[in-house]
Amino acid sequence: MGKVIRCGCLVSSSNTNILFDGSSIWITMASYNDFKHNCHRDAVVVSMINCGTSIFAGFIIFSVLGFMAHTTNQDIEDVAVGGPGLVFIVYPEAIGRMPVAPVWAFLFFFMLIAVGLDSMFAMFEVVISAGVDQFPHYLRPRRTKFAIFCHFMGFILGIPLVTKGGIWVLTLMEWYSASFGLMGVCLAELMAVIWVYGLKNYCDDVEIMLGFKVHFYWKATWLIIAPVAIILMLIMAAVQSSPASYDNYQFEPWAQNLGWVMVALPFFLILIMMPIQSYRYGSVKKASQPTPEWGPLKPEDRTGKYAIKPEQPINQSTVSIINNHGIELKSTKLSHDNRAFASNI
Repeated sequence: MGKVIRCGCLVSSSNTNILFDGSSIWITMASYNDFKHNCHRDAVVVSMINCGTSIFAGFIIFSVLGFMAHTTNQDIEDVAVGGPGLVFIVYPEAIGRMPVAPVWAFLFFFMLIAVGLDSMFAMFEVVISAGVDQFPHYLRPRRTKFAIFCHFMGFILGIPLVTKGGIWVLTLMEWYSASFGLMGVCLAELMAVIWVYGLKNYCDDVEIMLGFKVHFYWKATWLIIAPVAIILMLIMAAVQSSPASYDNYQFEPWAQNLGWVMVALPFFLILIMMPIQSYRYGSVKKASQPTPEWGPLKPEDRTGKYAIKPEQPINQSTVSIINNHGIELKSTKLSHDNRAFASNI
């Protein structure tokens, strides 16, 4: 992904790619905020809500498991299962034993549908926004058609999951895709922003948006705590890894190899983009530095080190990006020659 041109705080991304993973949902949604939006407050509130929801869900899960253990006269570990079995086997059976079972069944499965649709809306918005941002001239006027195409492809790719063997396909994907690949991409994203782009540069950018300096806690988390935690989780996942299985069925070797291909694919894309970007920009050093256009999108937000000086020339790519977003160049502190140059493009 070479550019982020919709985002309210960026005119184009640094040459360091913004990697695509689960956290890209938050990046995409946050890109619709105003430049001065208090993202610090949002980060704290969302984290607390997320943790609170997990704790609340824990009470619900273990209360249902306790009910099942009591009614079937079994131990908790005998009725507790992980993965899809918990949702599609244990919960329906438990709900069927409750008073007014049809009402609880309707509420439970309606909740599952709502949660699934909500998650898919956010995930597809990442795909759609990434495509539109990468090819703005062609896809932005056709955003609706592109969104329909993406959803149609998602429908086609989801058909194998609802076939007779769909549960095995789902298990294989969940077993491998949601572990090593996700954590590895998160680590690469964190290293790219904090270690390549630079902690100081990142903190300066956040300060320009928030109006106050970043607390030491966040710096320590980005620089040390989070990378170490992810590396430890990767090590623990590797140590505790086992061949994929469903109930008493263990997948064949070719299926296990296919799962490891899914694990390696994100790492391969990251590694293959490094030489491509280095060749594109002439060297690894240049590919690891921000482009000249990097900074706030709107001219009135370009303060501090991003301020446009009256005598500062602007190149054609900057003007084209600004014009594409309907920004009036007369509101910037550009010289007469630069304004004339921009108006002719």
